[in-house]
Amino acid sequence: MAVGGDDVEVPGVALDRVIGRGASSVVYLGTQTRFDRPVAVKVLHLPGQTELVGKLFLNECRTLGRLSPHPNVVSVFDGGFIDDERPFLVMEYLPGGTLADELVAGGPIPFAEVLRVGVQLAGGVHSVHLHGIIHGDIKPANVLRTRTGDVALADFGIARLMSSTATTRAPLLTPLHAAPELFEGGAITPRTDVYELCSTLFELLDGRASLGEPTDSPLLVLGRMARGDRRRLDRGRVPDVVATVVEAGLSTDPDQRPATALELGEQLRSAQRTLGLDPTPLVVIEPLDSDESVQDPRPATDHGSSARSSVVGTAPARTAEAGSGRAGDTLPPPQRRRSRRPVALAVAVVVAAVLVGVVVFALVRGADDGTEVTTSGSTSTTWPEEVRGTPSAGFQPGIEFNVPGASDRNAEVNARLGDGSQVLGTFGSGVVVSDQPPPFAAQLPVRFRWQAFNPQLDEDCLAIVSWPLTVTGWWEKRATWSGHQAVVRVLKFASERDAVEAFNVFSLEQGVTGDDCHGFRSDGKPFDHDRIEVAHRAVDLGLGDDVRWNSFVAGAPSQPAGFTSSTNAIAQKGDVVVLGNVANADTPVDPATFGATFSSILTALSA
Repeated sequence: MAVGGDDVEVPGVALDRVIGRGASSVVYLGTQTRFDRPVAVKVLHLPGQTELVGKLFLNECRTLGRLSPHPNVVSVFDGGFIDDERPFLVMEYLPGGTLADELVAGGPIPFAEVLRVGVQLAGGVHSVHLHGIIHGDIKPANVLRTRTGDVALADFGIARLMSSTATTRAPLLTPLHAAPELFEGGAITPRTDVYELCSTLFELLDGRASLGEPTDSPLLVLGRMARGDRRRLDRGRVPDVVATVVEAGLSTDPDQRPATALELGEQLRSAQRTLGLDPTPLVVIEPLDSDESVQDPRPATDHGSSARSSVVGTAPARTAEAGSGRAGDTLPPPQRRRSRRPVALAVAVVVAAVLVGVVVFALVRGADDGTEVTTSGSTSTTWPEEVRGTPSAGFQPGIEFNVPGASDRNAEVNARLGDGSQVLGTFGSGVVVSDQPPPFAAQLPVRFRWQAFNPQLDEDCLAIVSWPLTVTGWWEKRATWSGHQAVVRVLKFASERDAVEAFNVFSLEQGVTGDDCHGFRSDGKPFDHDRIEVAHRAVDLGLGDDVRWNSFVAGAPSQPAGFTSSTNAIAQKGDVVVLGNVANADTPVDPATFGATFSSILTALSA
């Protein structure tokens, strides 16, 4: 059956229409014929990433299967694979929308309602943790309204099974809400979800995330995170007793956050009592005795050797710091509450290009000895020596600012490119250019090492850590015109050698195959960086022989909304690298136009 241009058939479901698209999924409205009930069907699609798709799908099925009785976790009816091996989930459908929708429509949510939402989510998140799972992408877009007005946590597509023995961990993160330790190679723990839950509550209270806007460059967001430059809640609108709990959960140091979601929930309930509000019931579902594959994340001193709370139906055990909330206020799950919940209309996976708008943050860990990474249940791959012991993607530790001995070329770059109206005007008539503030602008030159992971998990070019790259100039703008929105970034490096290295590193992160890679090693020996080259040209940009360039076409970006695809390009000439991403509403950007824009920029800088 062709629905919205897609040829999709789901067993037992008559599909009606597409109701949402994400970076790696499509959501359909349909009718489950046997029960004659409306359902939402999410079909995952990550071309060339069969192993990753299967892993994400299994995580989501296991999670939802274990936790379907929880009133604050979205339910699932069925799941399987379409003929072409694309996995699907059949879930309850409601048009009520997400909390992200509510923020767009009405702005900040009153603190009393946010407290109620926070307690409900804390119960759901703690239940998730008791089943050995970290959600990994809690944000307003993944919190849904039920028909009763409660909330339900959805989209476990990147959840990590804490009990898993696999050593590959590649969650794809939302920079505005992801915990800082994930960008530093830190462990994924229940405190990671506590941070994301508090980040979500901050946005509900304030109307904006603490680190910025969804349209901000991910690097700009990471720069604020590294500097601790986040906004605080307005005490004039949010009571101090509420703001203190939420902001404590956003601590950069995981040890300074509540140890568990249960502890956070009790703190929110205590705030409710202080404000004269009735405490919201905190519902916890614990593992069945027969479920031997899960691990309880709570400290062993709290529950002895048992992997579950000793009594189901009373307050579960809590950490010593959980507060003095009355045990009777923490409720067991109802026998079988079948409240309907809306389904997320966009998958939480953020798939696009590093440094080209939206970022894929792959946090890949090696085995305990740092030599092997399991990429599937039966396959083991040896990581190159330079990648061992540096497990996080992106900036590596030891960034240097205001590098002595390197020339600051930022003023020169900005003078030649100006406000962008001329060089970006090549996109077409009616182009509106706006500033996209670059990170580190006041601290250039900056020197860093960048680690890239190939989202294709191709063994011929798995990953690379760059040599130290020195950026001396940084220019970045956003351009919008009919049916399109572009972000263009220009980096001037201290040398052509640095620029070539950066070109290859950033290209790898777009997701290439071995045929596109040259000079990489998979035998554990160090790279010869001068031999590495990435060449991938999905569309012809028509750039000259004196320019290195790559182009990539991806699905609909998660932000901004309303676009159906994206076209990405990277070009290098001399000591300059240009990166561009165009989100397309209907018709993809003309490759010749994209190439002309790049040529305009490179010509201006070489004049």
